[in-house]
Amino acid sequence: MERLKRRVLPEDVVINCSRDSAVPEPPAGPRWKEAGCVCTVMRLVAWTENVQNLIKYVTLNPGSKLKGERDWGKYKVAQHLKGVVGEIRSQYRTAWTSLEMRTRQCAVALYFIDKTASPNRHLQDPRDGLTARVFRTYNASVML
Repeated sequence: MERLKRRVLPEDVVINCSRDSAVPEPPAGPRWKEAGCVCTVMRLVAWTENVQNLIKYVTLNPGSKLKGERDWGKYKVAQHLKGVVGEIRSQYRTAWTSLEMRTRQCAVALYFIDKTASPNRHLQDPRDGLTARVFRTYNASVML
């Protein structure tokens, strides 16, 4: 079944811009579907394609200044965590023997996150793979 892609119109477009910037004006006549600030994503624009009904995005180039600033911030956090990771591990290991069930459960959850969310064990520097670490909860279920 063949379908034609239709033109993306301003009524289909969701604009994501910073809080302190002005929303760009749409072409004469139509309005944007939505315009706002979502700081948790790096996309600039999103729309729904009509052929596969998928959401399409326009994001920043990995070499852009804004993307580099965000990556630098992640690197700084990882640099800070490198100094305290041993202390965090010793804290959750001592919490395993706590009398309170909730504290023990949190300690076990931290252990699982620490051990299973780090696929880059072969890297020398723990900061190298920090931004790519993901913990998939379909493998474990923890009641807190």
